[in-house]
Amino acid sequence: MGTYLLVVALIALLSGCAVPSTGDHAHDAVSCNRCHSGDLAAKGLAGVESSSCTTAGCHPDGGPQAARLDLVQFTHRGHGTESDTPPTCAGCHGHDVGEDPLTPSLDSCVLCHREQIFNPVERDCLLCHGEAVHQEVTSQGAPVEHAWSTLLEDRCLRCHYDVGEAPIDVAVDRCVECHSDADSVVREGAGRELHPSHGGFGCQRCHGPTTHRVRAMSSAVELVCADCHADSHADDADIAGTDPVETCRECHVGIHVQQQQLLLGSIDEGMDKPSQKFMAGLSCRSCHAGEPGRSDSCQDCHEPEYAKILDWWLEGLSVREAMVRADIDRARRTLGPEVAQEHLVVRADSLVSLVESGGGVHNLELSDWIFHRSIELVDQAYHEAGVFRFPAPAIGDRARSGFCSYCHYAGVPRWTGDPAQIQGHERYLNPR
Repeated sequence: MGTYLLVVALIALLSGCAVPSTGDHAHDAVSCNRCHSGDLAAKGLAGVESSSCTTAGCHPDGGPQAARLDLVQFTHRGHGTESDTPPTCAGCHGHDVGEDPLTPSLDSCVLCHREQIFNPVERDCLLCHGEAVHQEVTSQGAPVEHAWSTLLEDRCLRCHYDVGEAPIDVAVDRCVECHSDADSVVREGAGRELHPSHGGFGCQRCHGPTTHRVRAMSSAVELVCADCHADSHADDADIAGTDPVETCRECHVGIHVQQQQLLLGSIDEGMDKPSQKFMAGLSCRSCHAGEPGRSDSCQDCHEPEYAKILDWWLEGLSVREAMVRADIDRARRTLGPEVAQEHLVVRADSLVSLVESGGGVHNLELSDWIFHRSIELVDQAYHEAGVFRFPAPAIGDRARSGFCSYCHYAGVPRWTGDPAQIQGHERYLNPR
């Protein structure tokens, strides 16, 4: 039976039949031997020289000027001509026997651009992904503004930290599909550049498929519920063994979305201020090791003195939340719901609610900015309404990394000059 099919395929190929297709395709009416030629044609392994594609009546100009493949927009015509091993048309476009012809493959892109993807020195994700807008939300629905990725040292890899491999080794088993004597292939090909003699073949004819895709995301973006809730539903057979994130999301929608918004700095205020923790490479797991954040979790990485800082942050946040919340509530009562400036008070309320729900410790600087911004919005509402403004709450200087207020957010203790106060603060007391 196998011999019969092979003979039929060979007769069809030599007679110039079109490749069977499952749908409408520009190449449905093109005969196989119009492009394929050589001894390997009978095996369905024949290569295609670029001259077959650029001949008159086909693509004499080299095809379209620009193209898009999946998430990648790139210059198509003359693509890769500056490379040491310029790709042929067949290097990127190919098909399996009997399938729609000339389907481009991202695997070819990854093999050629391996250095820009995986080399820590030459890595440049934006070479292919110049328009980073394809992932608009986190696992829980928080918006992700990719524009601030330019602020990150590792840029894309801060979130997409595992993007798969691109193996370049070629197994001898791939060679014997075309070459009958594997020993001679190894003997003659070892240490030689084989691309010039294989120009009419697709990259995957020799190289196996790559795994270039997002295999793992930062837990700040893609929460893994089992990290903290491993025992939840442990006895439910319908849940055990399923994808934890997708399964949990079926019932628990928007869980921890406020925490993600604060950590990533996405609050829809015309600015983005990612947390210093996230910028430094911390993820949810860094502080939440299977349990809620401990008051001494900071000292796991910092000096023992840092054990107090989380308590100071929580105290300072609580005091400021109460003061700003009271100011907003008073503005609601004073101005009433009918005034045109109500939307300013509503916006102030939503910002403070985000800090209350998401926990200001996830992004202290942004949370502090929100408190000050909310007071400004209430100020504006009183001013535009022409109504007397009760004194705004005094919530102290803005919390900024590198300043006293960032750590001592509960209030800077009275300075006495005691050596115990000075110890450990030299770097801040003696700026350059």
